[in-house]
Amino acid sequence: MRVLIISNMYPTKDKPQFGIFVYNQVMELEKMGYECKVISLQSKGNKYLRYLTFLVKGLFYSLIKGGSYHIVHAHYAFPPGIFATLHKKRYGSKMIITAHGSDINKMPNKSPLIKKEIQKIIRESHKVICVSEELKHKILDWKIQEEKIQVINMGVNGSIFCKMDKEKVKHELGLPFDKFVVLFVGNFYKAKGILDLLEAFKKALIPSKMLLLVGDPNVETKTTEQIHSGLEENIRVIPPQSQQEVAKYMNACDVFVLPSYTEGFNLVTLEAMATETLVVTSDIEAFEYLEENTVIKSKTGDVEDLARRLEMAYGLTAEEKEAYIANGWKVAQENSAQEKAKKVGIIYEELFNERIIS
Repeated sequence: MRVLIISNMYPTKDKPQFGIFVYNQVMELEKMGYECKVISLQSKGNKYLRYLTFLVKGLFYSLIKGGSYHIVHAHYAFPPGIFATLHKKRYGSKMIITAHGSDINKMPNKSPLIKKEIQKIIRESHKVICVSEELKHKILDWKIQEEKIQVINMGVNGSIFCKMDKEKVKHELGLPFDKFVVLFVGNFYKAKGILDLLEAFKKALIPSKMLLLVGDPNVETKTTEQIHSGLEENIRVIPPQSQQEVAKYMNACDVFVLPSYTEGFNLVTLEAMATETLVVTSDIEAFEYLEENTVIKSKTGDVEDLARRLEMAYGLTAEEKEAYIANGWKVAQENSAQEKAKKVGIIYEELFNERIIS
């Protein structure tokens, strides 16, 4: 079966984490025997040229060279869903949309026209995959048939995100052995709670500590400026890393923290739990599936409470910490990339069979 995959996020050499979750799923699908062609928005170069190239390639494969693909699968409803809709109408292909979060949570707020177009794309699709229950509920509010929606997150790559020798990776990364290391991984968006974490870390009454901020600083200029203005000797900013390196940082730290204000489905928390690392999150709806005995939750946007949660993480007994880690690891194993890709494969097969019958 040939599948045309269109995504506005996909890894490149300069941004190895850019849409890595889409790449991982494609790799799993190809292992299962699906022939996948990926059309993606490049992360490097002039913004307008990048989008123009994406537009040309999207139109070319949707209208001219897409006849051999049985299924078109768009990651993000907008703008990739536009090309998927064109492909469906041009070739009668089966159309799948995977909604990741920003395409449903943020993009419709940009203008009524964009919202209307996204809703049209969702209605045109044969199947909608949501990476979280929260996204499913938002789409249902648009009066979309529930039977066409399925919740499947992108899954954890367990061959990369696994437990390593803590002392070895700390030595390899040049991290101190006598400090309580707090780790953040993600783009430097204010909505990720990174500024709250910066402030809470400074307030937390932890005698010897270090904060590592790993991610792309070139997304919100004002946020990046605030981060750099608040740096201290025990706070390090680290550029985007490969998944292999991120897994090392997770193994080397004492607690992974993601105090987001909004998320679609944040895979990085599961990846941290897969490395048997203690996790602190905010209490937003997207993290509801993570029970209190798997992660430590702080009140969203409450710096004082986040500082207390960091202190709590520091003060856990060995037994308490092990219990959180064991419960978190179990949740991560239930969400492996292999199992999630199999569920996507089942959808492919069902739609392919429908196409043959029709």
